[in-house]
Amino acid sequence: MTHFVKDVSRYIEISESTLYPILKRLEVSGCVITYTEQHKNRLRKYYRITDKGIESIRCFLGEWEEIQSIYEYIKGEMEDE
Repeated sequence: MTHFVKDVSRYIEISESTLYPILKRLEVSGCVITYTEQHKNRLRKYYRITDKGIESIRCFLGEWEEIQSIYEYIKGEMEDE
């Protein structure tokens, strides 16, 4: 998991104590599945996004575009004043 946290940290500031609860909620909601494998004599837990998770991302991105449009409108109105 530490390797993953380093990878994600290039984009957002996050710690393991923040990431684990998020992954657990995603697992409970069915957006990711987990599986374990041996890696260098240690059992590691891996996460894989599900179809439901992909659909959730698509929905979020659609809503995000709408939020951005609203933001741009408001920003334009504020600049016009």
